[in-house]
Amino acid sequence: MILAADIGGTNTRLALFDDAGTLTGLREYRSQDHADLTAIVRLYIADPDTAADPAARRPVDRACFAVAGPVQGDDGALVSRITNLKWTVEQRRLADTLGLPPAEVKVINDLAANASGIDAVGGSDLVTLQPGDEQPGGRGIVSAGTGLGVGGAIWDGRRHLPCPSEGGHYSFGPRNELECDLLHFLAGREPDKFGGYVSWERVLSGPGLWNLFAFHAARNIGVQSLVVPPDTAAGQAAKLVSEAGMAGTCDRAVKTLDLFVSLYGAAAGNVAIQYTAINGLFVGGGIAPKILPKLRGESFLAAFLDKGPMRDRLLKNVPVKVITDEHCALRGAALVARQG
Repeated sequence: MILAADIGGTNTRLALFDDAGTLTGLREYRSQDHADLTAIVRLYIADPDTAADPAARRPVDRACFAVAGPVQGDDGALVSRITNLKWTVEQRRLADTLGLPPAEVKVINDLAANASGIDAVGGSDLVTLQPGDEQPGGRGIVSAGTGLGVGGAIWDGRRHLPCPSEGGHYSFGPRNELECDLLHFLAGREPDKFGGYVSWERVLSGPGLWNLFAFHAARNIGVQSLVVPPDTAAGQAAKLVSEAGMAGTCDRAVKTLDLFVSLYGAAAGNVAIQYTAINGLFVGGGIAPKILPKLRGESFLAAFLDKGPMRDRLLKNVPVKVITDEHCALRGAALVARQG
């Protein structure tokens, strides 16, 4: 029996997996409502609904925690500071909480878990944007949600080995005059927090979508009919912008979402090049399924392919797919735990 967890800046999900890979006992917690991950693990173990689940009556043999942040240290003493939370995740503390040896408790990057989970996701949960010419080889994954995750997988001749990264924090690269203006705008936004640095995450994430809307408002681009209360958190504000953009009820929100999709395609092309993703570039995260009709439009693939000579040398042959299974990272964490 495997306990798997997917820890993000907004939500933390835990579930159990049996030998057949069947998911059960799924629970979701708001991350910021808890002091740390071990507090959530204790709640999960003590949850009467979990305890009543027949699967939960079997002892947990292994666990794997997929965290949104870099993982450092030697196995047995792995540590990760969550990027968008004030949490430090420690392998030893989690092992003690579960009553397991540290070697049976894995801590991995969440994009490495997503990359591993692709093989466990059903075909109906992969939506093809470009069929490409699938070949054995590398994979790339780009995942916009509370933050921006980037990762990949290397083909060793037998299986794909996940490769974590913090590529969401690469320097944002503008492609035209409008995006150069966007770069300057964001460099002056929240200087105490970012010191003028503009990463891809600041344009491709929930807060990033809100940044793009603020840029459109500052430059008076589009007509705004959407009303966002002044105290609305960035994540909730982005949700309002996304919904209005998809529904077409606010011209400024539509233009904002169109720019977001184009930037998403450009970033996906970068990741496909980085990992030589001849086996596929996968778009994950919580935002993509909500804006799928936009991703299926011309803008995403046009930006994905717009990489000069690399269009014909690589990118036009890369399969591009959207992961719509929201539990991909959980499935991947379970696979990593099972492989030991």
